[in-house]
Amino acid sequence: MIIPAKPTSSHYHANKVQLDLVTDGDHDVRTDNPHGVTTTQIGAVPTTRQVLSGTGLTGGGDLSADRTFALTGQALALHNLALTWITVRTGVATVTTRTITGTSNQVTVTNGDGVSGNPTLSLPQNIHTGATPTFAGLDLTGITDNYVPYMSASGLADSPIYVSSGNVGINTSTVNGKCHIASDMADYPAMNSYAPLEITGVGGNLIKRLALGYCTGTGIGFIQALTNLVSYDMLMLNPRGGYVGINTTAAPQQHLEVNGGARIGNKLHTS
Repeated sequence: MIIPAKPTSSHYHANKVQLDLVTDGDHDVRTDNPHGVTTTQIGAVPTTRQVLSGTGLTGGGDLSADRTFALTGQALALHNLALTWITVRTGVATVTTRTITGTSNQVTVTNGDGVSGNPTLSLPQNIHTGATPTFAGLDLTGITDNYVPYMSASGLADSPIYVSSGNVGINTSTVNGKCHIASDMADYPAMNSYAPLEITGVGGNLIKRLALGYCTGTGIGFIQALTNLVSYDMLMLNPRGGYVGINTTAAPQQHLEVNGGARIGNKLHTS
């Protein structure tokens, strides 16, 4: 930059004297004139600065050369992932992608990769209490129609209970009557055997039993009161009152009415 100097009486020669202000890289101002060079510093020299890379970046350094930053570690792994799928961190500097999938006829997954929104899980059939129809077409593997299932050690299995047209069969699928128990007995229940139908106490009274059944070996039905492995016990009919009829379909008129003969002790009584 050229600035005309102010003329003086001792240094002005036909406007030939001039001041040259020169700036260099050290923030100095140097004045050049015919009588010498004067250098004046007008600013502090700045310290060296660098551009440093932070977490996930490489390529920093001072500005003596071009610097190129690049992703590294987990940031690079994220950059290289596919544009779809759900991101999962598997390590300090590793990530991968996952997708949620369903199972055929069991769980339905919508938007399992999360691209269009949150994944949604649903069941193919509405099973809440207000669903219509409820459990339509439900089929349990290993279960036979009409049998009540139970959970065995190996999974669901048929129980001996069979339901048909509002009737219940136990140990039979040929149900005759509201409650049909199928069982063969060669003899009446002994102290350590059990009848097809047992009514017992609970807890410590479980051994006190009323056994009912039909002895297919003798062709005779029975009612037996007993205490298991202890005694055969008393049996009462109508303990509070009322009449009992034997071999009659008419209403009995006495406490015990027998239509036909009856043996009491060694005596046979006939009508």
